[in-house]
Amino acid sequence: MIGETGRWRVLAATAMLLAAPASAEVVEEIVAKIDGDIITMSELRMAEQELLQDLYRQYAGEELDQQVRQARSQLLRDLID
Repeated sequence: MIGETGRWRVLAATAMLLAAPASAEVVEEIVAKIDGDIITMSELRMAEQELLQDLYRQYAGEELDQQVRQARSQLLRDLID
């Protein structure tokens, strides 16, 4: 049986756990790591936006769709090289 002091310790420990919940926040996702260099998700998205802007200026219709598919499939490899 837990004595009075033991109950207070359990109550205090529980209160501490509830008062300061552990939390983790993802700040940046790493999509690739090559020889110690990393490529982050935001870098990949920024490169994709620049690429799409260029493609939308140059192409239209089916050709645009094809170019976008091809460019997206190559984008990470291009960033690695």
